[in-house]
Amino acid sequence: MLKYFNVRRGLILAALLGLVFSQHLWAQQKSLTRQYDPIIVSVGKLLPLANDSIGIHTAYCFINGEFRRSRFQIDELNARGELETPDAIADDNDEVIFMPSGVGDRAPTDKWVDGSDDTRLELEVTDPITNEKGWLYLFQHVKNPPALDSHIRYTSDPNGSGADMVEGESYIEGHESTGWFTDIKIKAPFGNDQDILDRLKVRVRGTFVIFGVPVPLTLKESALEFVSVSFTGGEVRGFREISLNIAVAGQNLPATFSTKYLPYSTVFGAKNATIPVVSGLTVTEIRQSVDFNTNASGMAFFNAFNTTGFPVDGTPDSPVNRTILDRTNTNPPDSLNWFMVKGDPGTFLTLLSVPVLGAQRRFYYKDSSAVDSDDTGDMRSYGDSGLQVTSTANITGSLSFNSTTYYLGKDITAAFGDQMKEQTLKPVQATAAEQMRTITAVSEDASQPADFRLDEARPNPFTPQDGSVQISFDLGRTNIKPGLRIFNLLGQEVANFNAANLLRRQTVLWDGRDRFGRLVPAGIYFYELTVGRQRAVKKLILLR
Repeated sequence: MLKYFNVRRGLILAALLGLVFSQHLWAQQKSLTRQYDPIIVSVGKLLPLANDSIGIHTAYCFINGEFRRSRFQIDELNARGELETPDAIADDNDEVIFMPSGVGDRAPTDKWVDGSDDTRLELEVTDPITNEKGWLYLFQHVKNPPALDSHIRYTSDPNGSGADMVEGESYIEGHESTGWFTDIKIKAPFGNDQDILDRLKVRVRGTFVIFGVPVPLTLKESALEFVSVSFTGGEVRGFREISLNIAVAGQNLPATFSTKYLPYSTVFGAKNATIPVVSGLTVTEIRQSVDFNTNASGMAFFNAFNTTGFPVDGTPDSPVNRTILDRTNTNPPDSLNWFMVKGDPGTFLTLLSVPVLGAQRRFYYKDSSAVDSDDTGDMRSYGDSGLQVTSTANITGSLSFNSTTYYLGKDITAAFGDQMKEQTLKPVQATAAEQMRTITAVSEDASQPADFRLDEARPNPFTPQDGSVQISFDLGRTNIKPGLRIFNLLGQEVANFNAANLLRRQTVLWDGRDRFGRLVPAGIYFYELTVGRQRAVKKLILLR
């Protein structure tokens, strides 16, 4: 008998230690150190969100023992990652997005946001490179949550042209009347607020045969004809689309270019801009590059194959290594490249994905202040950087290559380019767990009416092998249907007793099985009685 008592005492101690350990887990602190990459997860990977109404969630992080509002949004996208007509329901293709600065520590399940439902989603994010973690909580139907300004601000042109402006936390991007990209300022304290961009350049060169005579053809971004511009934004990310017409070989080609705006970066690509297949048209070169202006003089150019840097000063440099990675020359396949221009105005860091097009793909770079009458913008080239595709045969495909550009401080080193590339290839992962509100209580709430009572379970601790545990209660004078459930330390419901079968005064038995008839493990559990707004919760220890 003494031996049996000691065994039971040991199991009780182990269960109590388990409670302490679980509370320690709840107290885990954020260790995530990534700053500039957004955390983007498809709803299909966060199953508890699937088919939920999008507008019901408000995001919070847990810092210094309290919840604080976090910026967060769910974007409704199609399978190609493009905005679609919203239906207010979270589908598999839709994306949840927030910033690393918006996550916090892990919260216990008895800490809750006032005025929300009793169910929440805990998103645990993990950096696969460092194994650092952080947590974000999505509460449902929060009443009057604090309002937060968006990370992204948009200013349209009052005249209806494409000369609008988008502002993030570290940059301001401006556009000319055609909607094309002509201004970039890296904001203080990241940069010095000077416009360093001449323009984003697109070049398509080839020949067009007219009456049997090949005629040189050059398409430039200056030939773009503005049609329309649209912008849609949330607390974290904005989407801008410009629709244009491009005259190619006698045809009027509609094209749409899309940019995603994030707090410290932009993602640019073509939604609908392809080279048409036209009889007699042969395209032999496609180039996309970023040309800076004289304000960039004194900055330096770097990429993965030029890590010592070339001065951006309008003076032609010694040969620049133009090697570029694509899917034909790397093993395993890796088509992500980076280049940066950095100095007092800040750091302009671009990651560029290179598709297999044409016969040769190489990095493009030109630094020359000499006036080129065939050029666009200021007709000069200051650190003009990008991708060049050439071929003797006809090139078909997109007029634009997907690129992500970060706008950062001037103290960024060349090694940071490789770091951002690794982080892009290994994004932060997220998992979701549904949690129920718990109240850590071991005695009756003195504020409850005397005729509403939840008794101590008997025996407690209890061992299912020795019989069921008895849970007795008194509902008091009420016609409201009661609720009686059992949940674990994580707030997950284990068992729920049918309200229709519960009498005003009653003792129910629990045999240590969940609602599926499975034996639950030994540990700390809670049993909760609710009648309307009245609630009582008590602790239960289960031994095996």
